[in-house]
Amino acid sequence: PFLLLPPSETKVSGGRSGEVAGRFDEILAPSRRLVARALETTLETANENRRARILNARGDNLARAFEVTLEAARGEGGLLPTWRRYDGVVWSQLSPGTLEARERRRLLVPSALYGLSAGDERIGEFRLKFTVSLEGVGPLARLWRRPLAQAIDSLGRRDVLNLLPEEHHRAIEWNEVRRPQVRRVRFLSADGESVVGHDAKAVKGALARYVLDEGLDALAHFSWRGWTMARIGDEDVAVAPT
Repeated sequence: PFLLLPPSETKVSGGRSGEVAGRFDEILAPSRRLVARALETTLETANENRRARILNARGDNLARAFEVTLEAARGEGGLLPTWRRYDGVVWSQLSPGTLEARERRRLLVPSALYGLSAGDERIGEFRLKFTVSLEGVGPLARLWRRPLAQAIDSLGRRDVLNLLPEEHHRAIEWNEVRRPQVRRVRFLSADGESVVGHDAKAVKGALARYVLDEGLDALAHFSWRGWTMARIGDEDVAVAPT
């Protein structure tokens, strides 16, 4: 299957300049250009407080985030493959550097700047969330809903495992995803409440790796540090230990 994974605010710096064709370029190029222009304009005209809110950064981190995000919006920054750029908890558990190239191509990552990137596509360093609103385009989650659905639908009749948190899940118009067979996994505590935090992210990376190694049919047998899988109605649920 293809795996929908969340991006990470923690990113590896660096990369080479240039352009590389990606799987979703034709579908997403208009929206990418629109967001990039709006991001550049908004950052250049915003005061420090608004820049801090847009980039979710403060102090020295804000200066760095402003520099690299503006470069990414202008298409001037260094590029790294998506699987190398992200470096958060999910990605450390997934350990994409030990995957084969064909497996990394099955990783799909939504983001507020690029829309959707496959694991082997090169992207810049940036900080931007779907909850941000930019000059001239408004909320990014609203802007991306239909283009993201079209990109996922372009996969054809393939299995897609959705491991996205709510913020990223809501940025996709799922009613327009018709051809792929999408299965979403929710991550809950033993009492049925939504789980957030380090362990919820770590188990997501571990589950993604398990499915890549063992296949989607083995999903029901996944277990990790007390987490187990359950089927509740038509949903796959990863249940935390008590």
